[in-house]
Amino acid sequence: MEELESWYDDLRAWERFHDELEKINGENLNEILTAFQNRKLSLQQKASTQPCAEHRNHQSGLQLDFTS
Repeated sequence: MEELESWYDDLRAWERFHDELEKINGENLNEILTAFQNRKLSLQQKASTQPCAEHRNHQSGLQLDFTS
């Protein structure tokens, strides 16, 4: 009977350990996802504030001719 109780205690300890690992991994994944989304938003905002090359070329009077 003691052996069964010991096995059960070990199983419960393993389950708690596994739950903690899942919690830690979930937190890390959330942090990574948040950082990725922040970086993506930052790049989108940066891109929206910079005129594209075609717009800059048109403003400077430079026109590219790719027909020849």
